[in-house]
Amino acid sequence: MQPSKLDFHPYANLFPLLQGSEYEALKRDIGRYGQQEDIVLLDGLILDGRNRYRVCLELDIEPSTRPFTDGDPLAYVLSVNLIRRHLSTAQRAMIAVELSLMGKDLTAEGTDPTPTKLLLEEAAEVMGVSPRSVSSARRVVREGTPELVAALKSGHISVHVAEQVSKLPPADQQELCSKGGVALRNAAKKIPPRQDSCRVS
Repeated sequence: MQPSKLDFHPYANLFPLLQGSEYEALKRDIGRYGQQEDIVLLDGLILDGRNRYRVCLELDIEPSTRPFTDGDPLAYVLSVNLIRRHLSTAQRAMIAVELSLMGKDLTAEGTDPTPTKLLLEEAAEVMGVSPRSVSSARRVVREGTPELVAALKSGHISVHVAEQVSKLPPADQQELCSKGGVALRNAAKKIPPRQDSCRVS
């Protein structure tokens, strides 16, 4: 019997999925000891536990789930992932950008947060990074190719490197991304900084 098919909640997708050795370690643990922590669902979507779910699918294990029943789901996702995950500055900055675009007021009380726009500075504070880093990451989202955005979100390159490379034509960005982090970093060193690089936009 195939495990139940579940989709991911947009809040969960703020955080990058585990890859490489971290994912393999989780897979070995669940394979040896079983799923120890429930996958949390909101409206039938995975709010927390995407990596556990992926492992369950690979190991043909029916995932254990529970509904999210209390509080602000976005605040919950931020809390559990910031405690659990070791994220780079680049990854935190990218999440802050997505938070600002999502437009939630994390200071609102109760279970139904006010849908007001989250300012860049507020998003930066929530994620523990500088507004300058978030502003730079937002510029990459705006001007970079999907490949460059993905490289930044994965934490393979710094915000500075991605911002520098985002000045290049899309074809050049794609070519550098295909060559990996070293090529991106070397290219970034040769690109003059923006004249407005000290200004938070």
